[in-house]
Amino acid sequence: MLNPLIQRINAGIAIKYLGSSEIVNIPEGVRELSPCLFWDNQKIKEVKLPNSLLSISGDTFYNCTNLEKVNIPNHCKFMGNNPFAGCPKFKLQIHLHIFN
Repeated sequence: MLNPLIQRINAGIAIKYLGSSEIVNIPEGVRELSPCLFWDNQKIKEVKLPNSLLSISGDTFYNCTNLEKVNIPNHCKFMGNNPFAGCPKFKLQIHLHIFN
């Protein structure tokens, strides 16, 4: 079941986060995070992504100044342009060959 604070228009695509939690769990079944999904959200500190995720679009987390941690699942094969732009506390730690 999709978190009621996340809207989607096509199966598997999270479009906009409407909540104010510090920790956000994206449910299994979501395959793509749309651009600007968390745009300028000052509350989130951690986002837990599902194993089903394949793509993180550009500017997904733009200006989320308190964001510190996002797990990148092994099946994620695409990251758009600067998905973590404006996130000064975020440190990307990824050990997947596809992003090296």
